[in-house]
Amino acid sequence: MRRFLFFALFVLFSFNLFSQTYVVLYRPFNSRDWGYLSIDGQIIIEPQYRMCYEFSEEGIAAVYYSKRNHYDLINIQNEVIDVEPEKFVLKEGFGYGAQGFSSGVAIYQYRGKWGAMNSQGKILFPRKFDFISIFVDGYATASIDKDFYVLDNKGNEIPIMANDVIKIKKFSEGMAIFTDITGLQGFVNTKGEVAIPAKFEKLGYFSADVAWARNEDGLLGYIDKQGEWVIEPKFLAVKDFDPISGLAMARLDDVWGFINKQGEIKYIDDVDKFYNYSEGLVKVVKEGLFGFMDKNQNWVVKPQFESARDFHNGYAAVRSDGGWGIIDKAGNWVIKPLYDRIKDVSIIK
Repeated sequence: MRRFLFFALFVLFSFNLFSQTYVVLYRPFNSRDWGYLSIDGQIIIEPQYRMCYEFSEEGIAAVYYSKRNHYDLINIQNEVIDVEPEKFVLKEGFGYGAQGFSSGVAIYQYRGKWGAMNSQGKILFPRKFDFISIFVDGYATASIDKDFYVLDNKGNEIPIMANDVIKIKKFSEGMAIFTDITGLQGFVNTKGEVAIPAKFEKLGYFSADVAWARNEDGLLGYIDKQGEWVIEPKFLAVKDFDPISGLAMARLDDVWGFINKQGEIKYIDDVDKFYNYSEGLVKVVKEGLFGFMDKNQNWVVKPQFESARDFHNGYAAVRSDGGWGIIDKAGNWVIKPLYDRIKDVSIIK
């Protein structure tokens, strides 16, 4: 039975009761069901869901019942939230399963049309769109037939004022990539205005105030929010800049290194493999074990884990002796490796 009254009370007192609550999904050994832990390893919700997803900042998570092909939305007390859409499927993110709430909005679809609901379960946008991106910092993009829109989390719908748009992506730092009929790409802002004309062969999302871009010669560099080159295109492959370290992976030839905002490249030697920086640290593999380095390539967490994921909200999931747990940025265990599976740490604000 859906308990809307309890949810309303939860919303009213959530900032006091659950301010900055850290929550992580886990699955015990010898179990097929998932539950939720606090960051000190205490059980918040006992394992009972075959499929469930991270809590949003609003304190809402999606759970899925495969036998019924049905989603519910729950709060941190494991109470089902009453929602207006009678039947819906949540939007799926690339490689991450269903998306819950972002910027206070959840995207859902039914019978091929997309809509959006707010964190009280009320319909924010009716189910009429052919596409809606996830909301980022309060804004999303959407389309109906050949018309494109900016949506905000207040329920406003703004036409995008760009000619011959055929595709649009999500926002990042207030800018959304669009592709025009020529196949070139540019950016629109949250007002639906063209901020950077479509003149690039390919674009990446903005991160740390720059976005990678490919020129007509197939080389990659980085542009600012005026569309000007801040790092000239000379690379064969690049990744997004990490805002904390100020570094990004890049490749001039066959070897990956890291560049700063001046385009200077530096390499990591004597390791098996490394990844892009995330929250100021880079995941590195040496002699088959995972650890983390800072921006000066000093070991912050020495290689000692069988597997690891990037840091997320100040914590990383790692595997040791066959079990998954959570460490902080000093490498200390905050949740010991006692579980078959564990996911990234989310924050309820």
